[in-house]
Order: sequence, then structure tokens, then C-alpha cells
Amino acid sequence: MRTESRHFGSMLVQEGVLTKEQLDEAQQIQSESGKSLTRILVDQEFVDETDLVKVLAKQIGIEYIALEEITVDPTAAALIPDNIAKRYAALPVLFDGDKLIVAMADPANVLAMDDIRSISGMEIVPRVAPRSAVEAAIARMSSYNDSVTEFADFGEEEEKEDLSALKEAVDEAPVVKLVNTIVTRAVNEGASDIHIEPGEKDLRVRFRVDGVLHEVMSPPKAISNA
Repeated sequence: MRTESRHFGSMLVQEGVLTKEQLDEAQQIQSESGKSLTRILVDQEFVDETDLVKVLAKQIGIEYIALEEITVDPTAAALIPDNIAKRYAALPVLFDGDKLIVAMADPANVLAMDDIRSISGMEIVPRVAPRSAVEAAIARMSSYNDSVTEFADFGEEEEKEDLSALKEAVDEAPVVKLVNTIVTRAVNEGASDIHIEPGEKDLRVRFRVDGVLHEVMSPPKAISNA
């Protein structure tokens, strides 16, 4: 049995989210099955996944993020393709100046961090969240982005195939996903105009609704080069 599993189990007991008897039983199952201790604890319903992840965050020194309590910025979420988000159970959720806050089920995954940094072109600030919460947020944002395709009906099958091929070629680019997100949101909110004004460090995006301009997002200017 790995030392880190013993230590983490002891932390759960110390934090009062797990009893010593439950830990002993889980460790016995682990020795017989070879499964990870955290998976066993959740599967056996010894520990709530949220409580477990909060203790994990404390152990590794990375902040916990409650996805159900924040509004995910669709501009941030659009910076990585859906397949990457699903592969790593990771989703960009907010901007912090010129940094990108990413909710991750496994922030210790160095490959995930490197890929997201490379694709987004931004410095990554990881936050820990339950895998189920991250996957649910990814599904919501995927549905939001998919709504872009609902605004056109091209009639001819050949034209649809050409458009599909073009979409596959470009929709992985962060700047393309950003534009799609802005346009979709503008349509949903009934905007008559979209104003994008470059600032020194960010882009100011405003919609005109009922004759009045409203600021809706301020993504970092670096996105325009992604």
C-alpha cells in the first residue's frame, strides 16, 4: 500500500470526513482490488466527493473551486477544444488578469497543464474541483457552443458537407471559438450591434440591446493572437 494513500487517508480522518473504521475497510478493499483509495471511498459512499476533493486541495496546496457557485466565462471555456477538456477533465472557467483559471479534477497532471497552456497561449492557474462537477460544466459549455450551428440552414447536402469540413478545420482555434461564443451570446441576448474595442491589455466586448450598450466580457488581448 502506498505511503501517500496512508497519509491521505489519515488526513481525511483528522478532518472528520471519514471514520477510522471506514478507512480500515477501504484500505482492506484497496489491498485486494488494487483500486485507488479515493475511488474506493467514493464508490463505497464513505466520503462525499466534494469533501474528499477539498481535503485533497488542502494536501497539495492548490485552491478548491466550487463550480456550482460561479458563472463560467464562456470566453475562457472556448479557449480549449471540447475533446481536450474531456480528455483531461479540465475546463478554463475565469480570467485573472492575463492568467487563465482552470478547474481540474487532477491538477497534478503535468501533461494536461502543458497542453492547455500551449493551446490557450496563456499562463495557467489550476484550481481543484470534483471530477463530476468538471464534467458537468464541460457538458454545459459544449451545449452552449453547439448552439452556434442552429442559426443556419443551408439546404443542399453538398453545401452542408463543405461547411462541416471547413468547421472542423478551424473550430479548434481559440480565436474562432471566441468569435462563435460572442456571436451566439449576442443573438441569444437580442443584440443589434456588437462592439469589440481593443485596450492595452484586454478586449472590451459590448452589445447594443434596446439602443443601450452593455459591456458583456473583457477577455485578455492575447486571445486575438491565439
